[in-house]
Amino acid sequence: MGYWSDSVRRRRKELNLTQVQLCHRLGITQRHLSRIENGEACSSGLQMHIDKTLNNWSDEPELQLLIDYVRIRFPTQDIDKIVDDLLRLQTDCILSEDRAAFGYQFTRSLGQIKIYGSDPGHKELGTLLELRGQGCRQMESILLGRGETWYDFLYQCLDMKGVMKRLDLAVNDMVNMLDIPNLIQKNSGQRVYPRHA
Repeated sequence: MGYWSDSVRRRRKELNLTQVQLCHRLGITQRHLSRIENGEACSSGLQMHIDKTLNNWSDEPELQLLIDYVRIRFPTQDIDKIVDDLLRLQTDCILSEDRAAFGYQFTRSLGQIKIYGSDPGHKELGTLLELRGQGCRQMESILLGRGETWYDFLYQCLDMKGVMKRLDLAVNDMVNMLDIPNLIQKNSGQRVYPRHA
């Protein structure tokens, strides 16, 4: 781990980047990056993310791709296994409701992180994890606190035999790199005129 962590520091300095600049692009805290550069272990997903970011660094504005909706079904009715082993949430912080969506019977939730369960008569439903927009942001905060990435989390879901039922991505165009009318024109071969207010 020492050689890799040294290479992170060296490449960052070669690019004349501060830890803060790199952390902003990586989506991790400066404290976490400092620990990584000092040899503390991090997940393989985060290692790949750091390497990719440093190897492809550009000072051009960056488009951000966000996971905006996740729905994963697990072949177990043991909802506590999902809460404890996958999400690693404290059970006393979880809200329980006797209603649910998608044909499930009950819900466990923490903010917008929703886990739907079924009674023994509906074994085929298993357990469903749903993260809507804000739930995805909550999950990102939880992962950040653990030093993990979405890659790590989704890999753990697959390890637990989770089936991805839906995964929505959103592109942040706040840097004005995507000219939507121009993209439509290129795609359709038609001239698109901007709307005027």
